[in-house]
Parts: sequence; structure tokens; C-alpha cells
Amino acid sequence: MLKFIPLRISSSGHELQLGAGPKIPLGKSDLSDDRGITLNADMQPGSGSWDAIAWGYFARQLKMRPSSVISLRVVGRINGVNREYFGSQSYQFGSSFQVYLGMGDQFILANKIITPSLSLRYRQAGPDEINGQVLDNTGGQWINVIPAISWHIRQNTILHLIPEIPLYSDVEGIQLTPTFRMQIGIYHTFGGKKEKKKDNKYKIYQL
Repeated sequence: MLKFIPLRISSSGHELQLGAGPKIPLGKSDLSDDRGITLNADMQPGSGSWDAIAWGYFARQLKMRPSSVISLRVVGRINGVNREYFGSQSYQFGSSFQVYLGMGDQFILANKIITPSLSLRYRQAGPDEINGQVLDNTGGQWINVIPAISWHIRQNTILHLIPEIPLYSDVEGIQLTPTFRMQIGIYHTFGGKKEKKKDNKYKIYQL
């Protein structure tokens, strides 16, 4: 994904990032179960299609507390067509649109930086199509709340805990829909330490 940053938080109190790129179909989309039956598209690790992704991020630093930010992130995805579905059919996942509205802050606890945040996520997905026809029981709208926390274990290592709690869902027909889920991740930056500029006192973390 190509990323362009026209505004940085260190100089303006605002941050704006824009990005776009393709999703390349590297994952398999023709796996079978132990009986030799090919799995449905939503059970495959890959979609078998080239997709286009656009992404935007805006954040504002609060004047009363510079370590706090409010942010808005928008992600759009236009899905292509898998023309080798079940060998000779075509399948297209519905395109999707997501909006994240969040707020985060930073605190010092036991000489470690703690970054709590609270986000609200809205996701809308269109119906899937098979051989050009709309597939029943696909597509819908979801609203989830995401209370997350990041712990800076070291200067270049961050532990993220990101639970996601469903608040509302409106699906087409009868579908399986996600319930509570938890993401755990560790981010580590490799390379030597760099001196920070004086006007870059506060670093912004995407919510």
C-alpha cells in the first residue's frame, strides 16, 4: 500500500494520512475437506481475486491534554472476481466500507508508557455474487466497540490487547455473525535508536 502523509501531528496538531493499494490473491481458494469436497468461498483462506483498498486517517491532538488524540479512520475495499471458483464458476465477495471513530491517551505507569483507547467501528458489506447473481444470506451492517490498551514493554517493543465487542448487527437473511473476539499482538521496531526532534514530543498511535 502506498501512503501519503500531508499533515503531521508534530507541526500542526493534526495528522492526515492517505493510502491505497491492491490486495493480491496469494492465499489458496480451492481447499477441500478430508472427504475431498471443496470448501465454500467464506471458508477458504484466500478470495482468489484482486481487490482494491483505499484508506484514510485523520487525528486531532487535544489542546488541553497534548497526549490525547481523537481520530477518524475510513477503509474502503472493492472486491474483484474469482473466476476459478469450483473450477469453472465465478465468485465475488461484496465490497465493504468501514469507519473507526476513536479516542486515545498516554500515561506513565511504573516507568512504562500505557496507551488506552476506545473506538467505535461501523462496517457495511454488500452481498456476494456467484456467476453474476446475488447470493442470499450475505451482506449486512455491524457496529462494534473496541476498548484497547497498549503497553510499551521497551522503547521499541509494544504489546497490544484489542478486544472487540458487538453492539449491533443487521445481516441479510440467516448468517453466522461474530461475537466477542480478542486480538493480541507484539510490535517490535528493529534498528538503532534515533534522536527525536524537539517538535516531535508526542507520538500519535492509530486507533
